[in-house]
Amino acid sequence: MAEHAQLFGLFHSFETAFRSTVAVTLERHYDHQRWWRKIDDELRNGNKARSVKKIGTVPIPSDTAHSFGEIIYAIDGDRFQRNLVWGFVNGFQFVEACHLSHIARLIEDHWTIFSSRFVRGPNRLSLDHFKRKFKRFVMLEMTCITTSRSHG
Repeated sequence: MAEHAQLFGLFHSFETAFRSTVAVTLERHYDHQRWWRKIDDELRNGNKARSVKKIGTVPIPSDTAHSFGEIIYAIDGDRFQRNLVWGFVNGFQFVEACHLSHIARLIEDHWTIFSSRFVRGPNRLSLDHFKRKFKRFVMLEMTCITTSRSHG
């Protein structure tokens, strides 16, 4: 129990740094602090996320645009009833509102730009290896959070 309490702080620090890395990487990739904004605008206008073909000058695959749309709905609600995303001014605010499963999805959809960050020894991790490791991390973190809450 005490060990889990100590790990909670470690997980929180790691997760915050990890979210920051994802946010900055996507801001640089799309050359825009609000890289989700065009998709959010399209959704609010009643269009599908897949209708967005570029963010700025960067082409975006249909599946990636769809993922952004799904994440926006998860944050804001299917009728934008929470209305949070529209007010985010940078990638960190967007990523901070995401569940860890959304973070994994963002990384998976952008694996070509993230893969160089996930290295084990001299080798880059494969996407499948990353998914397995990330899933284990999430499960361990959830165990520590649950234990800390039930005994705290």
